[in-house]
Amino acid sequence: MIFFDLDDTLLDTQRINRSIFEQIHKQLKVSMPFEDFMALFRTHLRTRMIKHFDFSYNESIGINPMDYLMTQEAYEPQHMEAFKEDLWSKMKGLGLTCSKEDFYQVIMDLRNDFCHFIPGIPELLEKAADLDDLGIITNGISEIQHLKIDLLGLRNICKETFASGDFGYGKPDPRFFHYVLDQAGLDPQDCIMIGDNVQNDVLAPLAMDFKGAIYFNPQATRYGVTWARDPQELWEKISSFYH
Repeated sequence: MIFFDLDDTLLDTQRINRSIFEQIHKQLKVSMPFEDFMALFRTHLRTRMIKHFDFSYNESIGINPMDYLMTQEAYEPQHMEAFKEDLWSKMKGLGLTCSKEDFYQVIMDLRNDFCHFIPGIPELLEKAADLDDLGIITNGISEIQHLKIDLLGLRNICKETFASGDFGYGKPDPRFFHYVLDQAGLDPQDCIMIGDNVQNDVLAPLAMDFKGAIYFNPQATRYGVTWARDPQELWEKISSFYH
């Protein structure tokens, strides 16, 4: 099986996040220049996440702090309200004239609107599916990660989909990979893993004796691992495991 990471591997997360911040800035008529607003918003989100949520440090849940604001189901309710109140106390200092309720509603209304593949990935997935079964192994809040999978139509082409929020541990924890292999009934030697994080998506699978792993990222790594910088190069690397 060919397993893919989701965010920044299949999903164009940087483009999506920027679009979300642009829409918030526009809809709330923020007077602060956009780049300054986005930078401060990102800072307040990340610091409040680290302060208030249990799983932020081991990265098993909630890699993107914005995901916390887009959950409809109760998520760590004992922490969520403190997180939102603390974040709002920072955000209203950026010159927002809306209410706290309107601020959070604008964000919630955007949860289905921004889900885009990295260019070239749909074509790559179509070709990869001719080689082997496909799967997803992603870190993140269950509700949000499965929403992304559905919005991208990945449920229709991937035989297995696993989110760390379903399990309680995330990549690179070996327990998560053991869980995936057990649930899918797979031998690690029948699997390859592809992702943008060298520790989570390459070193951890190799430590689990996967047949192979590919670091898919424009940025080089200091590790001596199989590396692809773009979808065309990634297809060549995937193909090499099957010829």
